[in-house]
Amino acid sequence: MAFAASRGSRFELPPMGDGTRTRARSTPRALSVGSLSQLLGTGVSLRERRKLLPTLLGSTSCVGPASTKNSRRSPVAQAKTFVITGNPECANLEVVRQELLSRNFVELDPESRSDFDLKWGPRVKVDWKTLSPPKLVNHFECDSELTTKSGLAENLQAASSPVDSRSFYPACFPLDKASALQEFALEFKYSKACCVLKEWLSHQDKTAKETFQEGVVRTALRVVKRRLADIDAKLYSDTNEAEQVDFRVKRKEWDILLAADFDAPQNNVASSDWQHEKLRRKLLNEKNKQFIEQYDRKLQQLAEQVKVKKRRSTKKLKEPEEEKMPTETGPLEEDEQEDKEDIDPEEEETSEPLEEPTGSELRQEVEEVVESLKQHPQFDLNQRNVWILKPANSLRGHGIIVENDLDRIFQQARNKTCTYVCQKYIENPLLIGARKHDIRQWVLVTSLNPLTIYFYSECYIRIAANEYTLDDFADRFTHLTHTIIMKHHPNYNPDDEDWRCQWTQERYRRLLHESSGRDVWTEKVRPAMQQVVIASLQSVAEVLSRPQNSSCSFQLFGYDFMVDADYNVWLLEVNDIPLMQACGPVTSRLCDSCVRDAISVVIDGPGPDRREPAEQGTLKFELIHEGPKIPKLPGLHAGVDLSIEGQKVSLPKKAAGTPQPSPHSLVRLSARRVQELQDLVDRRRHREDQEVQKKARQQRLRRLLAKKLLGPKSTSSPCLNDWKAMQSDGDEPAAMVVDGGQPPSSRHT
Repeated sequence: MAFAASRGSRFELPPMGDGTRTRARSTPRALSVGSLSQLLGTGVSLRERRKLLPTLLGSTSCVGPASTKNSRRSPVAQAKTFVITGNPECANLEVVRQELLSRNFVELDPESRSDFDLKWGPRVKVDWKTLSPPKLVNHFECDSELTTKSGLAENLQAASSPVDSRSFYPACFPLDKASALQEFALEFKYSKACCVLKEWLSHQDKTAKETFQEGVVRTALRVVKRRLADIDAKLYSDTNEAEQVDFRVKRKEWDILLAADFDAPQNNVASSDWQHEKLRRKLLNEKNKQFIEQYDRKLQQLAEQVKVKKRRSTKKLKEPEEEKMPTETGPLEEDEQEDKEDIDPEEEETSEPLEEPTGSELRQEVEEVVESLKQHPQFDLNQRNVWILKPANSLRGHGIIVENDLDRIFQQARNKTCTYVCQKYIENPLLIGARKHDIRQWVLVTSLNPLTIYFYSECYIRIAANEYTLDDFADRFTHLTHTIIMKHHPNYNPDDEDWRCQWTQERYRRLLHESSGRDVWTEKVRPAMQQVVIASLQSVAEVLSRPQNSSCSFQLFGYDFMVDADYNVWLLEVNDIPLMQACGPVTSRLCDSCVRDAISVVIDGPGPDRREPAEQGTLKFELIHEGPKIPKLPGLHAGVDLSIEGQKVSLPKKAAGTPQPSPHSLVRLSARRVQELQDLVDRRRHREDQEVQKKARQQRLRRLLAKKLLGPKSTSSPCLNDWKAMQSDGDEPAAMVVDGGQPPSSRHT
């Protein structure tokens, strides 16, 4: 007699000897092939089948009086169940199903709302409100804080010490807010200035025929110096004067930097135009300053003339008028002649270049600034100021744009249908046969408290189809390495080692050994990848563990890394649903084994061998980090007792023989306190009266000076008009009554 069982169908046995029919529970379940062969094998009696069936099904709910009676006496644990959802083309769900069935799990219908023990599928299919232990799902509720471009950038930027993302994550800016756009624009312009200085120095070292004009270099130097200014040094200087520091790039400065072309550095019309504009503005400012100074000198001369006339009328001086005129008018003519000499355009044009460094002096300043820039860990990534735009929530290279023009980046960022992040493009990648590449590494997180991270023993390398160049930013086969994109290249061939665009880890390790002369993969690259994984997960562990049901989750992540020409490792992004479907000989060996071992770690638990590094050729997850267990503090609503226990501290009692002050001494002490307060009030009033008298005296002198300078007939003088305007603005205080009720202006004649 033959029997068959299929997934999702009900498995039934033929009637047994007692006339009853034993079947599985009403919930659709499935038995593994090994269990069926054990149950229906030859030589198995009906009694043995009846004893074996509840163990295989994991249930005692069998139909019939005998089974019901036995279930009451010796209950058996209920079988664990699982649910699988998602697209089979993106993940090898069949491997997940086989692994769970082999562990006596029973599959449920994805549409049923029955309780499950494990659910494997997309995050959107999880009902987070009803999720509670001991259920398990293969996603964290807040995994978007790590797996989206914007979430990863914000969390790494906000991460506290010791996580310094600048050493492994290129500068990235979410372009979803106006403030973020301004911050990115400032960084883009500053980066362009740094590129100009680096390129100019390389031209000087190579004695290139064409290079940037010195005006362009000086402009870039000013921009970078403002950014590198040490504010602490200004605060601790001798003068310690307040100064407003502005890091913004001025409009004319950006016009010069924008016109700087790395392919044709000599052609920069904006530089010469800006120099003329700068000279014109300087001459205009000098003329305005000289006009104000000349006006002040004329007022002073009028005051001197009034003094002379007053002296003549009072002392009856008989000096001739002709002897006084040169004294009154001579200095003015001399000052006017000096003003004309100060604004000579030819002298300004000849002295302007002397204010800026030139030649060897300019090169020395640029070298000093570039040496300071080398302290930044991302100094070598920047050569032509190229950036890469990525949609914040996209996958598999969709919508990625490589650009070096600020206006076009802003135009793309204002797209209302999609939110972008702009990341610094790695311009010095390590090349494989003149083609760029990246590394896909699988990481398993089984717990957030304590943070437990597993690192898969092998990765694979994805290679671009075309040779690397910065001449064409629109060529996706040059700047991207996604396998789904490389499949559309005309030369793609999964059976060809070079044109399958994928390499094994061992082949990549041999290439690095040949290029560097040492095992740089084992010594530097792989340990750096592990440190980046730990640092990135530490930066988001607190955010991921905020939900109360975070202990019900585990997740398999796909990390993308890139190695630069100096063998430094850079994190590109983290994928929440890594493509686990084999697409060639390289991934067919890794994908199924990765899923099987991930289920083994989650379901069976980690073994002692997980802490040991895998031998060459062994595929397994290695435990690389297990943090401390952090206890969660209960909330205030949980009835926490916040009372303070202790004993009241009281002052010691006074001795019986301590003398008490007499009533007469207390009266004198009170009178002295009243007198001190009265003296304090009198001194304050005296100071206020002195200030009032001082202001009144200044006002009176101001009126007398105005009358002497302008006279009673000079009603249309500009100075009088200014003085009247000043009085109308409230500069003259109202007359106040002091010292006997007389106003300040009438106390003294």
